[in-house]
Amino acid sequence: SGFFVGKGIGNIHQFDQYVSVKGLAEKAVKADKVIWKISYTVHGSTIKQMYQQLTHDQNTILNFLTTEKIEKNAIQIGSTSVNMNTEKASGGKSSQVNYTGYSEITVVTDQVDLVQQLSQRTDELIANDIVINASNLKYQYTNLNEIKPNMLNLATQNAKVAAENFANQSEATVGKIRQASQGLFDIKNSDESYGDQDPNKIVRVVVNIQYFVN
Repeated sequence: SGFFVGKGIGNIHQFDQYVSVKGLAEKAVKADKVIWKISYTVHGSTIKQMYQQLTHDQNTILNFLTTEKIEKNAIQIGSTSVNMNTEKASGGKSSQVNYTGYSEITVVTDQVDLVQQLSQRTDELIANDIVINASNLKYQYTNLNEIKPNMLNLATQNAKVAAENFANQSEATVGKIRQASQGLFDIKNSDESYGDQDPNKIVRVVVNIQYFVN
């Protein structure tokens, strides 16, 4: 739900007869896009064994996602990197070689609530012997253009209320707009911090307006 708050910062100019004010509009919104990156590691004594384990883990994760109704076109399979590890054997024996593979699967979707729920169930993947290195979520709000007009209207209405309050103190009346400028739209988390960790956002805009006064 949206709301607007008055911040009438201004003064009445004696010669030009106008008042300068600011109007603030705020709206609480929820993220409409989520990016979920699942990073995992596999091991094998040979390249073939490592690749077989990689295929198994990848299919297990994909099955987990699609079974829970994540759309297939929202799933991206990342590239794989491999490290060859050499361990010196004791007793003069030859060194032992094994391989570690790293890969990731990324979900990019508007199914925000579903992904939020599934991200809390990665223990089910761990129970299937999958080594999860990271499970990171990023929440974004992309429908700014849809709410811009209404928020600007609210901010302008709020600025006029502030102008009328100032004008009344000087026994004047507010006329037409002399000059107006729009500030940038600002999107923060619900706790006023910046970042992508919170699905709950606050959108804010401030307009600066000068009204003629009579």
